[in-house]
Amino acid sequence: MRTLSRAGIALGAALLATTAVPAASAHAEDRGTCVSRQGWGELCLKFKNNGYSISYYKAWNPGNQADTLDFNLDCASGRWFGDEGAFTQWSQTWRSYTFAVGNQGKCWGVLIDVDNGQRIEGAAVNG
Repeated sequence: MRTLSRAGIALGAALLATTAVPAASAHAEDRGTCVSRQGWGELCLKFKNNGYSISYYKAWNPGNQADTLDFNLDCASGRWFGDEGAFTQWSQTWRSYTFAVGNQGKCWGVLIDVDNGQRIEGAAVNG
């Protein structure tokens, strides 16, 4: 099931023209490895001493509506970590969370849009 899920995410990401960009080029703060998707925004993941820091910049959208989003961490070891639950995010704002889980090896940041079930998976980061 995990393999099918990862394959589906990869295919969906490719179809939605996701591109990896270096975070430093867009931000003064080093947010790690980022993935941008037009119409969504930018999802970043960085390894820190105590775990993984995930952050998301929500792009502007017509009507400036808020979305209900949820951060997760998916690791190659088979471990999956959730944050403290869904949060509301408005356009043109950053939100972040640190998964204080220690070094889990290679992991992906995952952002789920609770309102419609869509998700973006960030570029992999090694611990």
